[in-house]
Amino acid sequence: MHADIVYVEEALRAGASGYLVKWSAASELSTAIESVMSGSTYVTPLIPWERSVLRSDKSSSEKLSRRQREVLQLVAEGRANKEIAALLHVSEKTVDYHKSSIKRLLMINSTAELTQFAIKHRIIGA
Repeated sequence: MHADIVYVEEALRAGASGYLVKWSAASELSTAIESVMSGSTYVTPLIPWERSVLRSDKSSSEKLSRRQREVLQLVAEGRANKEIAALLHVSEKTVDYHKSSIKRLLMINSTAELTQFAIKHRIIGA
C-alpha cells in the first residue's frame, strides 16, 4: 500500500517475496506474481518523484519541515483542524494544506496512519 522504502524493507524482512503499491496496474500484478513464482523478489517500480524521495539520505521524519512536524504532532494528539489553527495562529485551510503535504510527502492516506507514523518516529509518545 505505501510507497515508502521503510515499509518495503519491513515487508521483505518479514518474509514477503513481493511488494506492490495499491495503485499498481493490473498488468503489474501478473508480472509480480510471475516473478515471485519463479523465485525472484518483486518490488514495484515507483514513479520518478517517489524514487527521488526514497533515495534521499534523510529518514522520512527528517523530510518534514519544523511547521509540518508541529502540525503532525498536534494531529497525532487528536486535535481538530480548528484547534490546531488557533494554536499555530494560521487558518484552518493552512492546517489542511500542511496535513495534505505531510500525507503526500510520507505517502500516507489517513489521519490514523499519520498518528501511527508520529508514534513510530517519536514525534509523539505512545
